[in-house]
Formats: sequence, structure tokens, C-alpha cells
Amino acid sequence: MAKNIGEIGDYIVGWREVDVVGYYVEEFLNLIKDEHVELWDVLKTDQCHVSFKVHSFATEKLLELAESKQSLREMEVTVGETNGLIEDILKYKLRSGLFVGFVFFAVMLVVMTSFIWKIEILGLTSLTEEVLLKSLENNGIFIGAMTSGHDFQQIKYNIIQEFDSIAYITVNIQGCKAVVEVDESVIPPEVSEKTPCNIYAKTDGQILLIEAYKGAPQVEKYEAVKKGQLLVGGIYNSKVIGYRLVHSDAKILARTRRTYTEFCPYETTELVETGQKDVFYQLKIFGLSINLSFFNKINYVFYESISEETELCLGKNTVLPISIVKTELCEQVERTVTFDEESAKKKISEAFDEKIRIDLHGIEIEEKEELFTVTDEGIYGVLDLTVIEDICEVREIEVEITD
Repeated sequence: MAKNIGEIGDYIVGWREVDVVGYYVEEFLNLIKDEHVELWDVLKTDQCHVSFKVHSFATEKLLELAESKQSLREMEVTVGETNGLIEDILKYKLRSGLFVGFVFFAVMLVVMTSFIWKIEILGLTSLTEEVLLKSLENNGIFIGAMTSGHDFQQIKYNIIQEFDSIAYITVNIQGCKAVVEVDESVIPPEVSEKTPCNIYAKTDGQILLIEAYKGAPQVEKYEAVKKGQLLVGGIYNSKVIGYRLVHSDAKILARTRRTYTEFCPYETTELVETGQKDVFYQLKIFGLSINLSFFNKINYVFYESISEETELCLGKNTVLPISIVKTELCEQVERTVTFDEESAKKKISEAFDEKIRIDLHGIEIEEKEELFTVTDEGIYGVLDLTVIEDICEVREIEVEITD
């Protein structure tokens, strides 16, 4: 089982398990606390029985406290054998060189986990990582900075104030790695709600639903409209105060058409994997990359590269500045692929499905029709779609001020 830094320190110093039985265990524990003797793994079985661990060097002090009062002398204090590095050395007769090596490793471990060697950013889309990394550096979070001594609340406040697109940010230190998690704000539209504006049709269609919250509707249900046609006017005629400019707001659903085309030749050249793979390894330590595949060379003309980085960790949250990068190169070759009419149509249909997945996410498809044309060179495909979507496009009203 992996040990954290505190457990490693306890192991080096050495510890003993203490068992106390008597009517005054609470008084005994309070006295120990007042004398600043460190205890851990305290287990209280009942009112008269408690066990805990204490450093080996504090055992004598503990026994003195048990004899300091008449009431405490009535307790039974049992001290177990020493557990720790020194005991293991004596038990297994380890060589002195191994002991020195272990101590050196422990010291290096503490040093390595005292600095930030990697920064991982999660949830960022509105900014580039370079911009956020520069801001973090200005706030004391950068490669080579100490892992301790930071005011993370102030860092969070500074970055939120600097970037409108960031609603919340947290910086967690995991060993030598700083994990930055970003929650982004919903960017408001460029047109302010106080700005007078009209609503126009962003595409041709047939109106199916009109819900005008502000402004004067200029079209009716089931009316056919053209792209760029005025749908809701921002010049509103109020019987009380007359004409005034408003920020039009509406939901207008229309039946529109989408058309996609694809062509699949009967014969084409594609990159196909051969099944041959080469694996390369790199050692990353303190941000430096060391090639471990000294004699391996890339022998492929075409290939796909897949990389996987494994970090060295102690426990779940202590990340060390050492990682292994495994890169797998999958060879590809150019091959001539031949399609018959059926397979060509299938390939075109798959291409149409991918375009629908990307372009029409969240849009209702009312009708769908695929048409294929067979030629001597290949198959042409046309996909006609009837969809129902919101066609509102907000445009600011330009007001001319005259003297």
C-alpha cells in the first residue's frame, strides 16, 4: 500500500503502539495533549480502554506522565515493540549502504514534491492555455514554483476578475502537479438587452410558431419567409406614449430545408492500417524528456500516433515529477479501395449521418429523403431534410441622431 509523506516520516522516526486500561483514560489523554505529545490512530474501545500510536522517542515521556498523578498510577499502560526503519534494519540486517540509499530517496522524495513540475488545465474552451498559464504565473503558479505558501482564494479571485469568461476556478496541488479546474461563464450576446433591435429570418422557411415577447410581429403563422426578411420590428407603437424603440425578443419556429451532397467513386485510394506497430518510450523527469528508445527509428511512411502518459504517484493525490510516455505508431499504407453500387451508397449514407450529427444537434428532423444517381465514375448522393428550427437573428437598429 502506498504511503503518504507523513507516514514515511513516522516510519523513519519509528513508533510504538500503546494500550491503556483504567478508569482515568480521559484524564490521561488530556494530560498528554497538554504536554504536546503527538498521538495518532486513537481507538477508544469503551470508557476504560483506549489504544493509540506514539513516536518511539516519546515513550519515556508518556510513562512519566502515567506516574505523575496518583489516580493515573492505577491504570495499566502497555507499550508495544518499536516499529520503523531502525527496527527493520536490525531485524533484516540490511546493509548500511541500503539504509543510506533509503534515506537519500526519502529526502529526494520530499524535495521533488515540494515544487510544481506539471500544470494540468481542465474545462477550458474560451481561452487558450497559454493565456491562462500566463495569468497563473503572475499569481505565483508556474513550473518550478513551491507547492506551498499560496493564497488560493486570492488567486481564484484575481483570475475571475481578469477573465469575464471564467465563472469559477480551483487550483488543487497533487504532489508536484497543479490541477486547475475551470468553470466557464455563458457568454452573453453582443447585443445588449437595452439596445433597440429587430429580428430577421436567418434562412428561408415556413412559420409554424410565433411567440413575440417584445416588439411588433411582421409575419403570421404558416407564412413563407425569405432569408433576411423582417420578422419582429423593434419600433413599437404604444397607444400610451406613442412610438418607441425596443429590444425585440421572440421565439419563432419555422419549417426549413437542408440539403447535403456526397460523391463516392467506384475506385479510390485510402490509408489502411497494416496491423504493424512500433512502440517508443520517453522518460519525463522535472519537465525534461529523455528518449528511452535509443535504437528505434520510424520506418513507416504513413502512420497514426497514439500517446499515453503514466505518472508516478504515491497514493491517490501525491504525483511525482516523473512519468513514462508510451507512443504507439500504427503503420498505414495507401491501398486502392473498390466499391460496388451497394457499398458506395452505404458509404454515402454514413457520411450523411455524420453531417447530421454535427450540424443538426438539437434540431428536430421532420422529413428525410436520400436520392442516389449512378454514373460511370461513381455514385452521387443527395440528402434532402425538412427540419423545424428557430430562425431568429437579432440585429441592432441603427439610430441616426439629427440636430
